[in-house]
This record gives sequence, C-alpha cells and structure tokens, in this order.
Amino acid sequence: MTEEAANTTESSLDTDGMQRLEDYPIGTTRLQDLDMDRAIPDELNPEIITVPYKLIKERIAVHWPFDNSVPADEPQAEFMFNRDHFNLEETVIDEFDATVGILRKHNGKEVRLRRQAQELQVVDIEPKIDSPNIDLIGLVITDDSMIDLTGARNDTENSSLVLCRHVETGEQVIVRKSFHKAQCTGKRETVDIFRTSRIEVNPEDPHFATVTTTEGRMLVAKRTFIGAKIISLYSAETVRDSINSNLFEPEPPASPTRAIMTS
Repeated sequence: MTEEAANTTESSLDTDGMQRLEDYPIGTTRLQDLDMDRAIPDELNPEIITVPYKLIKERIAVHWPFDNSVPADEPQAEFMFNRDHFNLEETVIDEFDATVGILRKHNGKEVRLRRQAQELQVVDIEPKIDSPNIDLIGLVITDDSMIDLTGARNDTENSSLVLCRHVETGEQVIVRKSFHKAQCTGKRETVDIFRTSRIEVNPEDPHFATVTTTEGRMLVAKRTFIGAKIISLYSAETVRDSINSNLFEPEPPASPTRAIMTS
C-alpha cells in the first residue's frame, strides 16, 4: 500500500473498516499491493491487466509495459527490449503468471519475456461486484473437475468465452480459453490464433472447433480447459450490463456435413 493510502483518515473507511477503492490514489500503484494470482490479461492490449488489491479485493486496470523486461527462462542473459522489433498485438500472456508474455518478432520468432516493473500505472477502476464468490474472478482452472461443461454455452461472437458452472460453488461463470496452440486432429500442427479468419465452436462440445486459416484451410482443433481463467460471474449485474446474454444462446444444430468432431 502506498504511504498516501496508508495515511487515509478513518472517514474514508467502510463501516467494516475496509479501505474504499476510490480513496486509493489514482496514478501509480505498487506490484506488491496487488493480488497477481487473480490477474486477468486484457484481450486486446497485452500491456493491460485487471487485478484486485490484496486487502480490499476490488479490481483495477493497470498498464504494465514490457519495457525493461528480461527473458523469462534466462533472466541473466544480456537483453535489451525494443518494442519496434515485435508484433505486440500478437502477444500471448501466460494465464498462470501474468508477469510473463510470449511475444512474436516480425520474423515470426517467439520470445518469452518477464516484466519487472514494480510501479504500475492505474488506468481504470473496475465496477464493483457484490458477490460472496467474487474470489472466483481471476481463478485459473487447474483441473477438469473444477468446472462442469454440461450444457455449457459458447459466446457466439468470441470463441474464447464459455458460460459454465463452477462445481464447488454452483456459480455460473464465464471462463476464457482461446484455441491458440490447440492441437489439430489428425495433423501435426497447432492453431495459430493470429493466422485464422474464422473459428466455429461445436455447440455440443466447446472443446472442439472448426478453424479456418487465413490461407483458407479448414482444420478441426481441440482445446483443453486446463489453464482457462474465470473472467467474470454471469450473475453479476455489471456482467449483465456489459455482456449481451444473447451471445450465449445455443447455436442451431450442426449440419451433417459440418467438419466438427463431436466426441
């Protein structure tokens, strides 16, 4: 916690004595004050994450650039980050460790980098979600038994999002897991999400999808949900306001000629 926040008067505390998020200074915050185990990378900007403060659990969005990053696997190696050498829009952030990103150079080579900055720029405050299960947001799925995909529905506009049930709490949650690096059935290749023009998820089994590459090839790919991240609670009012529930409506049954494996 920053010194300014620590010195906030009692009048800025909630009735239960907890610090109110709006009383934290907007500008910068310290990495050590954030619960990075619950960090959620932004889908559009790899240098933005949403993360809760450890003490109050309300979430903020912070800008965390790769400037001054080091190779994740060889932190002592001589390295100087130059963003002009990378296609930053094709960066994949590690869902287990948000400090790490896989960045792609213009020549196609991929590099795992670890961010080191301890002072992060606060760019937004997330809407407060009042739920006893708020700690589910940002949770990484480490075992298939954690979620129940029976009757799961995929977001019809975003193949990465699936509405399903968290087994332990019974909460309806939205999990995110892309088809990037998913294995293509019958082929020795994986999906490059940045080289696809269309992804049609199997409405009967969200593990599978027909992927159309930018070259026009059609592939059947299977993803696992290990490493998926819960990004929101479906019951939350803020989710209902920002996500059109119709996006999770079941799609029409697949035609017999549709190239999707269902088992």
